[in-house]
Amino acid sequence: MTADDITAPHSASGRRRVLIVGAGPLQVPLIERALCAGHVVVAIDGDPAAPGLALADVGISVDTSDPEAALAVAQQHAVDAAASDASDVAVPTVAFVAERMGLPGIGRDVATAFTDKLVMRTVCVAADLPCPRFAEVADVGEAAAAAQAFGWPVVVKPRRSQASKGVTLVAAPEGVGPAVAEAQRYARNGSLLVEEYVDGPEFTVEGFKGTGAHRSLAVSRKSHYAHRPMVANRLVYSRESDEYDYAELRALNDRVVAALGLPFGITHAEYRHSGDGFKLIEIAARGGGLRISSHIVPRLSGVDVQTELLACATGAGGDPTPEYQELRVALDFFDFAPGRVARVSGLEAVIARPDVLDAGLSVAPGKEILPAADDTTRHGYFVHEAVSADALERAAAEIKGTVVVDYE
Repeated sequence: MTADDITAPHSASGRRRVLIVGAGPLQVPLIERALCAGHVVVAIDGDPAAPGLALADVGISVDTSDPEAALAVAQQHAVDAAASDASDVAVPTVAFVAERMGLPGIGRDVATAFTDKLVMRTVCVAADLPCPRFAEVADVGEAAAAAQAFGWPVVVKPRRSQASKGVTLVAAPEGVGPAVAEAQRYARNGSLLVEEYVDGPEFTVEGFKGTGAHRSLAVSRKSHYAHRPMVANRLVYSRESDEYDYAELRALNDRVVAALGLPFGITHAEYRHSGDGFKLIEIAARGGGLRISSHIVPRLSGVDVQTELLACATGAGGDPTPEYQELRVALDFFDFAPGRVARVSGLEAVIARPDVLDAGLSVAPGKEILPAADDTTRHGYFVHEAVSADALERAAAEIKGTVVVDYE
């Protein structure tokens, strides 16, 4: 297929042309679903080596944070729809392209509410939804003053960020300066937030909004690295919990999505539970990243949210009915010792296990392993399922013991 074939009028081919914004490993499952549905895929990504560019019918290296550049590609190829997943940066770009071309989309105002944490917090406070106290700050002095007002510890973060980049838990005044400097590395608009730290377990909620009401489809409890307490090293999904009221959390999440005004799409939210209940940490109008929307949510709920997203984006959306499974599914992360890698073995055996939905490594021979600093620098992952918590724990230990790293 040539570019000329794709830029021909839609009625000539009878196929939908879908712009996928982002073509990295996290977007590959969405691209694959679009291709399997018979759509013509035009994919863009700022990295010329992004794997989804080679999969797509047309792959173009374009900065996904540049809405005008994305619009130019969309207009050149006369796309019928625009979509993305697992990328906060892509959400405003997709909304911009859809608005300018008159395509189904969530709208730029809604996109801002889901990607700008200050706007998100402001909407939630106005709707009387529980969230931490917060303050917008511009420098170290303002951050220190906000921290003193809230009490230690606090969280310092950019207004716009993803994958825990630039997010630091600060326990004392001397940590404010380094935390502000770290957040400013990722602050695209220069503005930061200081938030009250909610001391309690963290949860994620995955959902989907079609033509009906939003449905919160899957809930996980998160664990974190000891050296980096804002970065998760495990998410365990289950329908219910013996300790916490997941039905209450799902209902709260549905109210948050309604307050933010999402017309359709995948959602991924993070909450913490304190002594007075669940509080929203943040929510996104996209899936949660590593195989969450592509593998975990469909397995637990029976709803293929990426396929449903494409249906909504192409004007054929519906209101899918979940068929929940009584399973536990874990997204676990490998955590190897630091050092330069000589050999890695065992991944093939992990992938071959019947209880493993997917697995991958970000370490390779010749690379230096360092402690994970954010979500993008973790050493690898595996998604696996079991019918009980004990079985899930045993499997996790077996899988971690199967993958062996030899060092130089």
